[in-house]
Amino acid sequence: MYFVGEKMNTEAMKAGRNRHVQLQLQVQTLVDLEAKSPEDDMAMKLVNFINGMNQLLFDGLIRELPILSFAFGEGIWMVGKIDEVQMPKAKKDHNPILIELKTRSQDTVPSEAQKRNGRIQLMCYKYLWDSLVAHAHHDFPRKQLYDLRVFITSF
Repeated sequence: MYFVGEKMNTEAMKAGRNRHVQLQLQVQTLVDLEAKSPEDDMAMKLVNFINGMNQLLFDGLIRELPILSFAFGEGIWMVGKIDEVQMPKAKKDHNPILIELKTRSQDTVPSEAQKRNGRIQLMCYKYLWDSLVAHAHHDFPRKQLYDLRVFITSF
């Protein structure tokens, strides 16, 4: 949520971030690193994604997975962070389950608008995931990735 260019920080947002960190600590060890440049920040996202995918393959669960993908038809980069990805328990099913967790400041059922926003966010993450999987072995836009001036400034 932004207001006149600055990020608002409500108590509910702080509590939500803390809850996400608690859940992440159940399955991961966090290491604090400082990004000194936009390139450092992007490199950390890439390394965290690779580590997260390894954890998903070996443990069947990852939380706070950074994901970035090239919207191949649209020609744009998109970035997000999936709250949780699980491998299904059934051996015959190989499709990961993407989960978006929403914390609430009130003990009430979310409004339809809030539910819709969560569904749209999850659909975007599914699109990013599918884009990566569909283009994992071919057609990955290496040229756009290595043109860091364009790549980094697009975020």
